[in-house]
Amino acid sequence: SHRDRLAAGEPPQPRRDDAVTAARKLAAREREQARLDAQEALDDPLVMAERRLAGEAFHGYVESVEMTYTEGRRPRPRPVLTVRTEDLPQLAERTPVFRVLEGKPQTADFTGRTADGALLLTVRDRMGRGAEPDAGSVPAAGETLCFTLFPHDQRPGPGLPDAEATPWTHGGPPGGAPVAETPDAVTEEDVL
Repeated sequence: SHRDRLAAGEPPQPRRDDAVTAARKLAAREREQARLDAQEALDDPLVMAERRLAGEAFHGYVESVEMTYTEGRRPRPRPVLTVRTEDLPQLAERTPVFRVLEGKPQTADFTGRTADGALLLTVRDRMGRGAEPDAGSVPAAGETLCFTLFPHDQRPGPGLPDAEATPWTHGGPPGGAPVAETPDAVTEEDVL
């Protein structure tokens, strides 16, 4: 808490953050808000239904699974799922979609549609390290799944420059005369 930080000798939080500190705080808050929104959708069926209506997720069943492999020295499995859904997800070519597998997100790429409108998804991770996928890591035909278009865990964004490397347009490097802050007016609470 704030009291613990002060007791540990940390300075109090300034009234106005410098540009780099403000950007870091904003990025952390945005990342945590996105993580909270994703977790809420995964935990609450009504929130997931809202995401499905918005085209940010879809629910469907696997019609078939075709095993394909990458080309190269060590071929990797890339199963292609044919998924039938009545939802209308907002998918473009190569859009990543995510599903929960053993508490972790599994990623697949949308690669197109069949002639009758089913979705083609290529699974690309969480299948083990071998030439054949681990048991249970690839959905079976007839299985019902829910995929999302939003990632389930947030990755940190690009790093921000140090305060010394900040351009003058955003507060500039230190060295110039500090701008004096005008103190707040004295109130009754200050005189107690």
